[in-house]
Amino acid sequence: DCISWVRKLQEHNPPIPVFFEQEHPNTMDSTSNIILFVLAMVAEEESHMKSEAMLLSLEWRFSRGRFMTPKLLGYDNAEVDDGYGGKMKQLVVNEDQARAVRLMYYMLLSGSTVYEIADTLTELGLETGGRRKVNGEYVKNTRWTPSGVTSTMRNERYAGDVLARKTWTPNFRTHKSVKNTGEKNRYYQPAHHAAIVPRSHWHPAHKTLNSRKYNKT
Repeated sequence: DCISWVRKLQEHNPPIPVFFEQEHPNTMDSTSNIILFVLAMVAEEESHMKSEAMLLSLEWRFSRGRFMTPKLLGYDNAEVDDGYGGKMKQLVVNEDQARAVRLMYYMLLSGSTVYEIADTLTELGLETGGRRKVNGEYVKNTRWTPSGVTSTMRNERYAGDVLARKTWTPNFRTHKSVKNTGEKNRYYQPAHHAAIVPRSHWHPAHKTLNSRKYNKT
């Protein structure tokens, strides 16, 4: 990317030079192309090594039951001892947000569609956990969509479990995540944290969402 942009700037009329303050090459200098090419290769390999180190770090954490706890509707992140002399994040139920989660499972198992659930949650003004832009300002989002309801209900964390490494990044250059279909180890831990819905609700709800009949009617 670096070399590509430098060449585009050189082809500009008039040519636009780039001066690198730390390494001191000037792209208008005839000898700078070789120096720049070598520096770019070194920088790319350094990025590759950092990416590999991060993957090894994640593997170590997951194999020891130290899972990542990203922000999730219905939960707050609280700091607790990790057993290794440090601190770790733990999911603690947020009762105000948990109402929306429990309601959608109750409605689904009572025969409602995800469209009806989304409309009901929106009418009640229950938060999605995200934000939306209104008049140039970001406000709490209370507009639910059927796809948002579906993706929320499929999350195993609401039953108190954790499945780590659902996705992975095969290319450190693009940083694009793809679904993990067996290329990397996946780690599952039941009863990792307090559940918002019991397994007796989560499993049939998940089965309902996966059924072809439900998708058609």
